[in-house]
Amino acid sequence: MANMAKCSKLGEIIPKTMEQRFKSLSLFEFQERFSNAADCLKYLADEKWGNGFVCRKCGHTHSCAGKATQSRQCTCCRYV
Repeated sequence: MANMAKCSKLGEIIPKTMEQRFKSLSLFEFQERFSNAADCLKYLADEKWGNGFVCRKCGHTHSCAGKATQSRQCTCCRYV
């Protein structure tokens, strides 16, 4: 747990940086895991919202698609 940080807002344990998470992967392994942009975007969305959306501003748990690609907008306060 030395390379883990506690997220005070959500109480989740998360790695400090993406670099630490993928440092052990070779370029070949990385390309196998993320063979296209869609695979990479899906992974990032699962990491960010895997336990469901929670607005960082108001804590609301419902969202709709934001204007930017792969973004979420809170349906309560409209925070993106």
